[in-house]
Amino acid sequence: MEKSIKRNAISFALIITLVTGIFAMPIMTGDSSVLPGSSDVYADEVTADWVKNYGGTNGEAFKSVTKTFDGGYVAVGYTDSNNGDLSGLNIQGGSDFLIAKFNSEGTREWIKTYGGNSIDEFYSVIQTSDGKYLAVGYSGSVNGDLSAAGNKGGYDFVIAKFNENGTKAWIKTYGGVGNDIFHSVVEYSGYYYAAGRSASQTSSDFQTDAVNNGSNDFVIAKFNSDGSLANSRIVLAGGSTDDYFRSIAVTSDNQLICAGYSASNDKVLAEAGNKGNNDFVIAKFDLSLANIWIKTYGGKGSDTLESVVVTSNGSIIAAG
Repeated sequence: MEKSIKRNAISFALIITLVTGIFAMPIMTGDSSVLPGSSDVYADEVTADWVKNYGGTNGEAFKSVTKTFDGGYVAVGYTDSNNGDLSGLNIQGGSDFLIAKFNSEGTREWIKTYGGNSIDEFYSVIQTSDGKYLAVGYSGSVNGDLSAAGNKGGYDFVIAKFNENGTKAWIKTYGGVGNDIFHSVVEYSGYYYAAGRSASQTSSDFQTDAVNNGSNDFVIAKFNSDGSLANSRIVLAGGSTDDYFRSIAVTSDNQLICAGYSASNDKVLAEAGNKGNNDFVIAKFDLSLANIWIKTYGGKGSDTLESVVVTSNGSIIAAG
């Protein structure tokens, strides 16, 4: 489980920064770039255009933000509060999904919460081509806004669509008896592609021959515009230990690129190998979710990638 149920009272903040210069000074050791400190980055100059804080007396956090077509922002995460800026919202138990819309200056336009009796959290959000919002994450709830979707056991994958004003269009869950979490989502050519990880051994939602190879396996899934599975099944891949996808993007040649980390050196990671502890991992898939290649990089410590983007010239940039 990535987050503890016990949290400090932390408000969520929407921060937009203008970065005028960032540099790092790596020391190259094999295929690993080691910074002078154990986890160091250096900023030449970082200027915040504005910072806005919103929240209640309990814990809440934004996990993802994206710019909207009208020049504003939509952000998602979770909240435990029902007061302050969350007053009047129906907090149903544990943590609830949070989705909020802001204008270009960070002024709140609306905040909505959804959930059930357990922990419900969004990790990623996009604005879809029809002007609505799509979020992914996980849920442990069986009632409230998850009554129709249900729960297969542990935490389930969640994919949810919202209208322009934040009202729910639909929420769907998938998974097995273990913990199943989506960390990232993209839209391409009318489909939604989500990436994450699964600790479930088997499920009718997974590909027919899927077997979990370790405590957590890579996950990639394709959905129709109504949230139904487009490839009939969710694809699992991994080795005998922990393998996570944390981010997904569409490449310039119309394929999918996923980034995350892996501690495995067998099964689909046998050729890529492992340099020690967790390695950076980057993997390419076609649009039918067939794996094209998977590569690992790193040193003897713990190396993780948290985000991947594709630039206008087709380059792939991953950070962690």
